Amino acid sequence: MKNKNVVLGFMVAVAIVLQVLESSIPVPLPIPGGKIGLANIVALIVLTKFGGKEAVVVTLLRAILGSLLHGGFITMIYSVTGGLFSTVTAIWLLKRSKYTIIGIGIISALMHNLAQVIVAIILMNNIYIVTYYPVLMLVSLPCGALTGYVSGLVLNKLK
Repeated sequence: MKNKNVVLGFMVAVAIVLQVLESSIPVPLPIPGGKIGLANIVALIVLTKFGGKEAVVVTLLRAILGSLLHGGFITMIYSVTGGLFSTVTAIWLLKRSKYTIIGIGIISALMHNLAQVIVAIILMNNIYIVTYYPVLMLVSLPCGALTGYVSGLVLNKLK
């Protein structure tokens, strides 16, 4: 149990570093909210190796601490909501076992952005923000595939 907690603590640290690093890198596309989602690689690895509860805890700690280090309270709201939607979706999909890790990465990315659009609608009190979701979907597809693919590579090395 002690080793498990050490590994999970390390995974939280890696996810925070990836989140802060990614938020510091300029995005080549002028799409607000469009990011690769590197920290989601850690969530997928933790989910696969340790389980859903652990993945949720790692995601929550990463979202909260990463936002405190680089962002703020509003960033934290978006990050926690997106991370939870994404992770819970991944848990549900993984239990069905007919989805590949790349498929889970893509669908999780779509859910992450959907959650963030919902938060934006609530915070800005503007339902028309939903029209931005198709743009984010276009970003989610390759980015989710990339995070799923990298997660798969790491998981294959950990076998």
